[in-house]
Amino acid sequence: MPIQTTILIVIIIAIVLQYLFGYLKNPYLGSIVPILSIILVIYLFTKGTMDLNVKNILMPIIGLSAMGFLYSDGKSKRLKKEENDAN
Repeated sequence: MPIQTTILIVIIIAIVLQYLFGYLKNPYLGSIVPILSIILVIYLFTKGTMDLNVKNILMPIIGLSAMGFLYSDGKSKRLKKEENDAN
């Protein structure tokens, strides 16, 4: 399996997990994926796989922001569902 396919599958799984953890409204589970991605970025910088340039610094920040939005979107969907079920 090509590395690009593997990376795409991992990204899709991370997106689904982050949304699911937000839907479950569990902040501890919701922090797993961002912490793992921070560890991965730090590892890649220290190993020398990633260089210090603007793209390699901005993309993890954008990714972490997206994970926060996914978590909050899942949480808001759960709250709307609970609100609709209460009515």
